[in-house]
Amino acid sequence: PLTGSVTLDDALAGPILRVFAHQEDELVYSGPADFLLEPNVNSIAQDELAAWHHYTRFNAHLRATYPNFAADPALSTRYPLLVRYKRNGQPFRNAFFTPQNVTAGGESFTGYIAMGTFSGREAAKSGTVIQHEYCHALYSEIVQLTGSLQAGGLNEGLADYFPAALHNDAKLGSWLVPPAGIRDLDRRFVWPQDDNGDVHRVGHIFVGALWRARKAAAARNPGDQSMIDQAVAAG
Repeated sequence: PLTGSVTLDDALAGPILRVFAHQEDELVYSGPADFLLEPNVNSIAQDELAAWHHYTRFNAHLRATYPNFAADPALSTRYPLLVRYKRNGQPFRNAFFTPQNVTAGGESFTGYIAMGTFSGREAAKSGTVIQHEYCHALYSEIVQLTGSLQAGGLNEGLADYFPAALHNDAKLGSWLVPPAGIRDLDRRFVWPQDDNGDVHRVGHIFVGALWRARKAAAARNPGDQSMIDQAVAAG
């Protein structure tokens, strides 16, 4: 609970994140710190605040849970995040991170995250999708995981692993693309026969093996899945 008054004259901006509404006005507010958000689910302010919540919560979780991440300056890199991202003025059915220099709101950034729209549902409201893209941003500061199908697969698979571990749920994006989700790590794919040339599938094959190891550890001794999580983070 917050008390007093608050002014957001520069949208949602903090040490690690600045949220933009793509091609629309960002959230601006001045008044009591404790207020009710507009109940309209189609309000762009809900997308901005959801993105802020999912992103900053995940950053705090990584700092508190994984010493290897907590010690890395990558977790302090500030990125812009665009909600309701459009292409040619039309809703874009995708979400992505790109390590491309960009200037937004008078600031320069080394990359940005964009959240599109999936069949009328805004990706900014999906915690695991926000967190997946944030992992790409984080890894871009730590290791080179581009340039080949297998490197890209590692990038995609590892970006699935830590959001799934946080929620202890094999499905990613299940609210955004119901009921199956975007990916289900419990669905078994095997290399090389299930390789279809897509980095997301290759990543699914790789992270599916890690997820099975995580479940086996928990089955052996409740709580031991954290040992797998720490090993993956250390790697």
